[in-house]
Amino acid sequence: MGIREIQKKIKLKEAMAKKAAELKAQELEAKARIKDFTAQRIREIAEEHGFILAINDEIQGEIEALKEKYGIPESRIIRRIVKKEEILNHKNKVDHEALGWFIFQEVLIKKEETGGIFTVPELFVFLEPFELSDQISIKDIEKAMERMEKINAIAGFEKLKSGVQVVYFFDEKFTSDYKIVLNIARKQGFVMLDDLLELGWSPQRVESVLESLTHSGIARYDESYLKGKRWYFPGV
Repeated sequence: MGIREIQKKIKLKEAMAKKAAELKAQELEAKARIKDFTAQRIREIAEEHGFILAINDEIQGEIEALKEKYGIPESRIIRRIVKKEEILNHKNKVDHEALGWFIFQEVLIKKEETGGIFTVPELFVFLEPFELSDQISIKDIEKAMERMEKINAIAGFEKLKSGVQVVYFFDEKFTSDYKIVLNIARKQGFVMLDDLLELGWSPQRVESVLESLTHSGIARYDESYLKGKRWYFPGV
Protein backbone atom coordinates (compact mmCIF):
# COMPACT_ATOMS: atom_id res chain seq x y z
CA MET A 1 0.00 0.00 0.00
CA GLY A 2 1.44 3.36 -1.06
CA ILE A 3 1.88 6.49 1.10
CA ARG A 4 -0.96 8.28 -0.71
CA GLU A 5 -3.36 5.44 -0.03
CA ILE A 6 -2.35 5.37 3.64
CA GLN A 7 -2.84 9.14 3.91
CA LYS A 8 -6.21 8.82 2.18
CA LYS A 9 -7.29 6.12 4.64
CA ILE A 10 -6.17 8.21 7.61
CA LYS A 11 -8.11 11.24 6.34
CA LEU A 12 -11.19 9.09 5.75
CA LYS A 13 -10.93 7.63 9.25
CA GLU A 14 -10.56 11.12 10.75
CA ALA A 15 -13.56 12.37 8.75
CA MET A 16 -15.66 9.42 9.93
CA ALA A 17 -14.63 10.01 13.55
CA LYS A 18 -15.52 13.70 13.24
CA LYS A 19 -18.90 12.85 11.71
CA ALA A 20 -19.58 10.31 14.46
CA ALA A 21 -18.77 12.93 17.09
CA GLU A 22 -21.12 15.42 15.41
CA LEU A 23 -23.92 12.86 15.28
CA LYS A 24 -23.37 11.99 18.93
CA ALA A 25 -23.57 15.65 19.88
CA GLN A 26 -26.79 16.03 17.87
CA GLU A 27 -28.22 12.93 19.54
CA LEU A 28 -27.43 14.25 23.03
CA GLU A 29 -28.90 17.64 22.13
CA ALA A 30 -32.07 15.97 20.82
CA LYS A 31 -32.34 13.86 23.99
CA ALA A 32 -32.00 16.99 26.10
CA ARG A 33 -34.77 18.71 24.16
CA ILE A 34 -37.02 15.65 24.48
CA LYS A 35 -36.31 15.45 28.20
CA ASP A 36 -37.14 19.13 28.72
CA PHE A 37 -40.30 18.82 26.63
CA THR A 38 -41.38 15.68 28.46
CA ALA A 39 -40.87 17.28 31.87
CA GLN A 40 -42.82 20.37 30.78
CA ARG A 41 -45.63 18.30 29.29
CA ILE A 42 -45.85 16.14 32.41
CA ARG A 43 -46.22 19.29 34.53
CA GLU A 44 -48.99 20.54 32.23
CA ILE A 45 -50.87 17.23 32.35
CA ALA A 46 -50.63 17.10 36.15
CA GLU A 47 -51.97 20.65 36.47
CA GLU A 48 -54.68 20.38 33.81
CA HIS A 49 -55.86 16.79 34.26
CA GLY A 50 -54.84 15.61 37.74
CA PHE A 51 -52.76 12.72 36.43
CA ILE A 52 -49.05 12.08 36.12
CA LEU A 53 -47.40 10.31 33.19
CA ALA A 54 -44.45 8.65 34.93
CA ILE A 55 -42.98 6.89 31.91
CA ASN A 56 -39.69 8.81 31.80
CA ASP A 57 -37.24 7.34 34.33
CA GLU A 58 -34.93 10.33 34.01
CA ILE A 59 -37.32 12.74 35.75
CA GLN A 60 -38.48 10.76 38.78
CA GLY A 61 -37.62 13.69 41.06
CA GLU A 62 -40.00 15.89 39.08
CA ILE A 63 -42.73 13.26 39.37
CA GLU A 64 -42.43 13.03 43.16
CA ALA A 65 -42.59 16.83 43.43
CA LEU A 66 -45.76 16.92 41.30
CA LYS A 67 -47.39 14.22 43.44
CA GLU A 68 -46.88 16.37 46.51
CA LYS A 69 -47.77 19.70 44.87
CA TYR A 70 -51.10 18.58 43.39
CA GLY A 71 -51.97 15.86 45.90
CA ILE A 72 -52.10 13.20 43.19
CA PRO A 73 -52.46 9.64 44.58
CA GLU A 74 -50.49 6.66 43.29
CA SER A 75 -53.64 5.29 41.63
CA ARG A 76 -53.57 8.24 39.22
CA ILE A 77 -49.99 7.83 38.09
CA ILE A 78 -49.46 6.10 34.76
CA ARG A 79 -46.23 4.14 35.05
CA ARG A 80 -46.34 2.67 31.56
CA ILE A 81 -48.33 2.83 28.34
CA VAL A 82 -50.73 -0.08 27.79
CA LYS A 83 -50.68 -1.39 24.22
CA LYS A 84 -53.70 -2.71 22.37
CA GLU A 85 -52.16 -6.19 22.28
CA GLU A 86 -52.22 -6.33 26.10
CA ILE A 87 -56.01 -6.10 26.33
CA LEU A 88 -56.31 -9.86 25.80
CA ASN A 89 -54.40 -12.04 28.27
CA HIS A 90 -52.56 -15.30 27.56
CA LYS A 91 -55.88 -17.18 27.71
CA ASN A 92 -57.27 -14.85 25.03
CA LYS A 93 -59.68 -13.31 27.54
CA VAL A 94 -60.17 -9.60 28.19
CA ASP A 95 -57.97 -8.11 30.91
CA HIS A 96 -60.43 -5.49 32.15
CA GLU A 97 -57.86 -3.42 34.03
CA ALA A 98 -55.63 -3.27 30.94
CA LEU A 99 -58.68 -2.31 28.86
CA GLY A 100 -59.55 0.39 31.39
CA TRP A 101 -56.09 1.95 31.24
CA PHE A 102 -56.00 1.68 27.45
CA ILE A 103 -59.30 3.56 27.21
CA PHE A 104 -58.10 6.13 29.72
CA GLN A 105 -54.92 6.82 27.72
CA GLU A 106 -56.92 7.53 24.58
CA VAL A 107 -59.46 9.69 26.43
CA LEU A 108 -56.62 11.70 27.98
CA ILE A 109 -55.18 12.41 24.53
CA LYS A 110 -58.54 13.73 23.32
CA LYS A 111 -59.73 15.33 26.55
CA GLU A 112 -60.07 18.79 25.03
CA GLU A 113 -62.40 17.38 22.37
CA THR A 114 -64.48 15.10 24.59
CA GLY A 115 -64.41 16.77 28.01
CA GLY A 116 -63.57 13.43 29.61
CA ILE A 117 -67.21 12.36 30.08
CA PHE A 118 -68.68 9.42 28.13
CA THR A 119 -71.61 7.07 28.21
CA VAL A 120 -70.61 3.40 27.93
CA PRO A 121 -71.97 3.05 24.35
CA GLU A 122 -70.01 6.17 23.38
CA LEU A 123 -66.83 4.52 24.64
CA PHE A 124 -67.55 1.48 22.50
CA VAL A 125 -67.86 3.76 19.45
CA PHE A 126 -64.79 5.72 20.61
CA LEU A 127 -62.73 2.52 20.33
CA GLU A 128 -63.83 1.72 16.76
CA PRO A 129 -60.62 3.07 15.14
CA PHE A 130 -58.64 0.48 17.13
CA GLU A 131 -60.61 -2.42 15.60
CA LEU A 132 -61.49 -4.00 18.94
CA SER A 133 -65.20 -4.64 18.34
CA ASP A 134 -64.62 -8.32 17.59
CA GLN A 135 -62.61 -8.74 20.81
CA ILE A 136 -64.54 -6.73 23.39
CA SER A 137 -68.18 -5.99 24.16
CA ILE A 138 -70.07 -3.19 25.89
CA LYS A 139 -70.17 -5.45 28.95
CA ASP A 140 -66.36 -5.59 28.91
CA ILE A 141 -66.24 -1.79 28.91
CA GLU A 142 -68.64 -1.71 31.87
CA LYS A 143 -66.40 -4.12 33.80
CA ALA A 144 -63.30 -2.12 32.86
CA MET A 145 -64.85 1.12 34.13
CA GLU A 146 -66.05 -0.58 37.33
CA ARG A 147 -62.48 -1.72 37.89
CA MET A 148 -61.06 1.75 37.19
CA GLU A 149 -63.50 3.29 39.67
CA LYS A 150 -62.64 0.67 42.30
CA ILE A 151 -58.92 1.47 42.14
CA ASN A 152 -59.68 5.22 42.14
CA ALA A 153 -58.21 5.73 38.68
CA ILE A 154 -61.25 7.65 37.38
CA ALA A 155 -63.47 10.25 39.04
CA GLY A 156 -66.69 8.29 38.83
CA PHE A 157 -68.92 5.75 37.10
CA GLU A 158 -72.65 6.07 37.69
CA LYS A 159 -75.98 4.97 36.30
CA LEU A 160 -78.44 7.83 35.82
CA LYS A 161 -82.16 7.46 36.53
CA SER A 162 -82.69 7.01 32.81
CA GLY A 163 -80.49 3.90 32.90
CA VAL A 164 -77.65 5.57 31.00
CA GLN A 165 -74.22 4.73 32.45
CA VAL A 166 -71.86 7.69 32.52
CA VAL A 167 -68.09 7.62 33.05
CA TYR A 168 -66.31 10.65 34.54
CA PHE A 169 -62.63 10.21 33.80
CA PHE A 170 -61.40 13.31 35.61
CA ASP A 171 -62.22 15.08 38.87
CA GLU A 172 -64.56 18.05 38.59
CA LYS A 173 -61.79 20.62 38.79
CA PHE A 174 -60.07 18.94 35.83
CA THR A 175 -63.11 18.27 33.64
CA SER A 176 -64.46 20.76 31.20
CA ASP A 177 -67.75 21.66 29.60
CA TYR A 178 -69.86 18.53 30.10
CA LYS A 179 -69.51 18.47 33.87
CA ILE A 180 -70.39 22.16 34.09
CA VAL A 181 -73.59 21.61 32.07
CA LEU A 182 -74.60 18.62 34.20
CA ASN A 183 -74.03 20.60 37.40
CA ILE A 184 -76.31 23.40 36.16
CA ALA A 185 -78.94 20.82 35.20
CA ARG A 186 -78.79 19.24 38.67
CA LYS A 187 -79.45 22.62 40.29
CA GLN A 188 -82.37 23.83 38.16
CA GLY A 189 -83.56 20.75 36.25
CA PHE A 190 -82.76 22.14 32.81
CA VAL A 191 -80.23 24.22 30.89
CA MET A 192 -80.83 27.23 28.65
CA LEU A 193 -78.48 28.80 26.14
CA ASP A 194 -78.10 31.91 28.30
CA ASP A 195 -76.90 29.78 31.23
CA LEU A 196 -73.83 28.84 29.22
CA LEU A 197 -73.35 32.06 27.28
CA GLU A 198 -73.16 33.89 30.62
CA LEU A 199 -70.08 31.79 31.39
CA GLY A 200 -68.32 33.50 28.50
CA TRP A 201 -68.64 30.52 26.17
CA SER A 202 -68.89 31.10 22.44
CA PRO A 203 -72.15 30.08 20.68
CA GLN A 204 -70.20 27.36 18.83
CA ARG A 205 -68.92 25.91 22.09
CA VAL A 206 -72.41 25.91 23.61
CA GLU A 207 -73.93 24.27 20.54
CA SER A 208 -71.24 21.57 20.41
CA VAL A 209 -71.70 20.53 24.06
CA LEU A 210 -75.50 20.49 23.99
CA GLU A 211 -75.59 18.57 20.70
CA SER A 212 -73.25 15.94 22.11
CA LEU A 213 -75.28 15.50 25.31
CA THR A 214 -78.52 15.29 23.32
CA HIS A 215 -77.06 12.77 20.87
CA SER A 216 -75.85 10.55 23.73
CA GLY A 217 -79.35 10.49 25.25
CA ILE A 218 -78.39 12.36 28.43
CA ALA A 219 -80.19 15.58 27.44
CA ARG A 220 -83.60 16.11 25.82
CA TYR A 221 -84.31 19.21 23.81
CA ASP A 222 -87.61 21.07 24.06
CA GLU A 223 -88.74 24.40 22.63
CA SER A 224 -91.89 26.35 23.39
CA TYR A 225 -93.17 29.87 22.81
CA LEU A 226 -93.34 30.67 26.53
CA LYS A 227 -90.20 28.97 27.83
CA GLY A 228 -87.96 29.15 24.77
CA LYS A 229 -85.22 26.60 24.11
CA ARG A 230 -84.43 24.29 26.99
CA TRP A 231 -82.45 21.10 27.49
CA TYR A 232 -83.81 18.74 30.14
CA PHE A 233 -81.81 16.02 31.89
CA PRO A 234 -84.34 13.50 33.21
CA GLY A 235 -81.69 11.05 34.35
CA VAL A 236 -79.61 13.52 36.36
